[in-house]
Amino acid sequence: MDQVEMRLKAYSPDTLREMLMEWAKNTHPSKRIEFLAKLTPVPPAQAIAEPNEELLEEISELAKRVKSGDYCEGWGWDDEIQEERDWGDESWANEVDEFFAGAHEAMAAAHYKLAKDAYAGLFAILDMGEEVGHLPGSLDPQDMLDTDLGEARPCYLRSVYLSSLPDERPTELLQAMQRFRYQLGDDLNLQSIVNAERNPLPDFTQFLFDWIDLLKRTNEHSVRYLLREAVMLSGGTAAIAKLAREEGTRYPRAYIDWIKALEKDGDFHSMLEAAKEGLTNITKDHAVRAEIAEGMIRAGEHLDDMEVQLEGWHEAFYSNPSLSYLLSLLSVAERKGCYHEEIEAAITRIVLLLGKTEKYQGRSFIEDAETRESTASGSLLNQAYLLAGRYEDAFNLCNNKEALGWSYGHNPKGLTIPFFLVILSKGKNLYSAQNLERLWNEVVNNISVYNKQDVAARFQQTMGKVFRSIHLSEDEDNKYMRWCIEETGHRIDAIVGEKHRQSYCKAADLLVALAEVLANRDMKSDGTDLIERYRQKYHRHSAFKQELNVAIRRSSLFVNRKT
Repeated sequence: MDQVEMRLKAYSPDTLREMLMEWAKNTHPSKRIEFLAKLTPVPPAQAIAEPNEELLEEISELAKRVKSGDYCEGWGWDDEIQEERDWGDESWANEVDEFFAGAHEAMAAAHYKLAKDAYAGLFAILDMGEEVGHLPGSLDPQDMLDTDLGEARPCYLRSVYLSSLPDERPTELLQAMQRFRYQLGDDLNLQSIVNAERNPLPDFTQFLFDWIDLLKRTNEHSVRYLLREAVMLSGGTAAIAKLAREEGTRYPRAYIDWIKALEKDGDFHSMLEAAKEGLTNITKDHAVRAEIAEGMIRAGEHLDDMEVQLEGWHEAFYSNPSLSYLLSLLSVAERKGCYHEEIEAAITRIVLLLGKTEKYQGRSFIEDAETRESTASGSLLNQAYLLAGRYEDAFNLCNNKEALGWSYGHNPKGLTIPFFLVILSKGKNLYSAQNLERLWNEVVNNISVYNKQDVAARFQQTMGKVFRSIHLSEDEDNKYMRWCIEETGHRIDAIVGEKHRQSYCKAADLLVALAEVLANRDMKSDGTDLIERYRQKYHRHSAFKQELNVAIRRSSLFVNRKT
């Protein structure tokens, strides 16, 4: 509304008249009556309308019908969404939309108690949709509504604020906000309540003081965001800096907010100092410290300081090891000439954290994100070994691992065997071995499932340099070739022999990729014999043979073979 008012002030009456005439000409015939109805002067201010006392009773009656399951006729499969859902009368959504409009009208008319109770009743109805047998339609009731719940929530919370006594406002508002604890954040917060109407909130300065005091006494993870927001609203950058310095160990994200505020102000030197201070004061084994390190990295980018960026990536990986952080660290380290030192330090860190695995067993998924301790995974160790060119260590990780479960990164064989197949292909262009290329690309792309989307491309690029740096001895060459042949056989037997039909394509792709490697090693007949051996072994498995034929047709090395 502020933006609308600013633009209206900028236009002359003649310009506004021309705009309205243009809109009128472009209005669809079916909408012309509606357009004309809008061209009505705003009536003079009148007394506040009487509250619709029946609104709460009507919402209560709707809640009773929903609770008793009056709108549901059954539970069944929906072809459109490919899931099961409640079937029945979906008119409840229109009723809820109408009542939300009534709640908003009550708030606009300054009937805040009525608005608060109406909103609360409506959100309680929507909560019933989390259980089967209440609200037919989409699994998410919000999808059934025209009402924008992102606007309705702060309106409800504003009505709570305005209907409460000053001394009770902090407590009542916090209780109301906690029903939306999973939505609290950048879109639903105290600022959104302020913005829900143009009029300023009364007694807001005193409220902020009491609000901060209450939040500091509330031992819940969800309120920490609200506390930091309130501190920023009360005193800006200086206030959040004070919170970070005095209570940063309890509220470490205060450092992150402080860094972002300095970045917004363009004070990059102070931004760097704040990040360094946070990294010094926050325990190294806390994962949140990595986000502080990201502030250091951004400061280094603004200041064009590569040393600062390198230190930032090093600290980010140390506190929250991930492949994304590792690849960024190695990219900068390569330019600084310390790739080997950084990858070895990363491996040491991962091994140390894996040694503490028992400490993290049984950890609740609902934990404090600000105090979550650093962890690492076996799959990250495997990836780091390969990035370091330590193929023997990657090979040893595969000892006693299953022939199944390769697709999701938990079993190191899923990445290590394709890695060795590429190495063993004798440096030949992968484009001549389409199944091997496909196998390697799929393995790398699977890495992105639990990482940022660009991780696969960066890992692929870095591994290209690793491949060029590795030169196997003759003994190693023979050892790993035998191993790949054995493991391919184990995987085919596990998949096809145990009739995992959905994975027949994986077995066929691996087998033909191995045959392509043999062909690139001038052993094409051995590859052909290998394919034929498993074709005959599983000659009764027509689905497997079909997948095998598909893989063979894909390969330019075997495309002329009869299938």
